[in-house]
Amino acid sequence: LLVPVPGEQHTFGLLMVAEFFRRNGWSVATEYPATTGDLLELVARDRYSLVGMTVGCREQLDGLSSRSTQLRRASRNRSVGVMLGGRPFTDQPDLASRLGADATAADARTAAAQAAGVVRLLG
Repeated sequence: LLVPVPGEQHTFGLLMVAEFFRRNGWSVATEYPATTGDLLELVARDRYSLVGMTVGCREQLDGLSSRSTQLRRASRNRSVGVMLGGRPFTDQPDLASRLGADATAADARTAAAQAAGVVRLLG
């Protein structure tokens, strides 16, 4: 599942990442949840191996750590992987792990490979 962080306006990059995942053999769902509650409903409804969230600006980092924790608790898959992507993580890759994510990627080309590693690891 690939989603923008609720409230994110910029979604073109998400569509590009989804296409790279598809080209690497992933079955990809893209959704645009308006609220954290909507996101939690998505992960509770379907069993996703991985949830990737994109963030366009630093202002949207507030609450992202708790959102990652809530997402894992609500997920039908207790081993769900969480990836964070977007400009703030390109500038500071270690930020993703500090916010509770399993991985981040510098660009769309490497995101699918990183995701595969996370899914293998969490199995």
